[in-house]
Amino acid sequence: MSKLKRSRLSTILVLFVLMALPGSAPSAALPSSVSSNKALIQHFYDLFNARSWDSMSDVFSSDVVNHDPAPHEAAGLDGYTQTLMAITQAFPDMTISVEDLVVEGSKAADLVQVQGTHKAAFYGLAATGKTVSFETMTLWHISSNQVDEMWHSDSGLVQQLMLLLGQSTTSSSANLAGVTATLAPTQASPGSPVSNGGKPTPKEITFHGCPPEGDGGDPVLNQNKNRVDEGNYQPTSFSSILNLAYPQEAVKKAHADWSSSAAAQVAKDEGTPVQVEGYLAGARQEGPETPNCHSTTDADFHVWLLGEAGGMGDRANAVVVEVTPRVRANHPAWTVKALTQIAQAGTKVRISGWLMLDPEHPEQLQNTRSTLWEIHPIMQIEVSSGGQWVKLDDYQG
Repeated sequence: MSKLKRSRLSTILVLFVLMALPGSAPSAALPSSVSSNKALIQHFYDLFNARSWDSMSDVFSSDVVNHDPAPHEAAGLDGYTQTLMAITQAFPDMTISVEDLVVEGSKAADLVQVQGTHKAAFYGLAATGKTVSFETMTLWHISSNQVDEMWHSDSGLVQQLMLLLGQSTTSSSANLAGVTATLAPTQASPGSPVSNGGKPTPKEITFHGCPPEGDGGDPVLNQNKNRVDEGNYQPTSFSSILNLAYPQEAVKKAHADWSSSAAAQVAKDEGTPVQVEGYLAGARQEGPETPNCHSTTDADFHVWLLGEAGGMGDRANAVVVEVTPRVRANHPAWTVKALTQIAQAGTKVRISGWLMLDPEHPEQLQNTRSTLWEIHPIMQIEVSSGGQWVKLDDYQG
């Protein structure tokens, strides 16, 4: 017998051993239940490959228990779905194909082949272009035609991918901490929340006749964009923002249409005063928008921030940070030209402002942004010069 066949048989034996674990005694099941449970697991992989996140509730219960979650993964289906989305954002061509699938009563076990190319930032690790291909196993418990528990081999897909990309789970723990809706300050231990900055009530003003809620669209989002108050900005790692989770159900929806659970998840971090170091990848002036009452002169500056010096073309790994006209009125030196020159020079910057989720642009993911979280508005811009941070207002580059 060849080594390959022996390996295959050994894997199948492991699957059946898993069935015999304590609490996993097989139950009498009709052939129809075996067939339907197999179809359920196959359906999950079909949904994954189609990126049909909104249909995951067809397969999983809302409170499904993942016994081998990604580090700091939120509980339930929402948390698991966010992990899958983070994986496919970094590996947009990833596919999972079922090689073996066995069912015994309420339990199923599979062996699958995973393949994908690392094309965008993954838990703080910049895109490597590396293609990964490996086998992995999962044990599922099914109740009432839905998966309510799951166990993954080798501590789960995220950890396997990090190891294949050359990152140990120990060395990357600070980056992995960003998977939850909890930011990791650069001066604190991984996973520590940003709390010292506080979340003051936003200060808002009417600007050139335009109220804080703008003239259309989502008034709550517009008010978030149009705040003008300063905060106690907390040094925060770029990777924490890059990988901060958000509820998929909030995407392309106004705040008024969010569920209470989605609103609560976003509220954990939105409005946090953060301070992030990085490198600009460009800047441009936006056109007329609802937050600015469609003014042709009062427009936002759309700026791309990178965690590492990557050049003007590396925007797929960027966090979007925005300069608003209400703040810019006090900073005449903040111009697209000045920001572009800093980007072209590859000079390090420090951005301070308010963390905000902008759910309106998922089509930009993996193209001109890596997350829907933004620093918006920017309240302070500093440039590294001579070993010191110099305000952009005073910078002579």
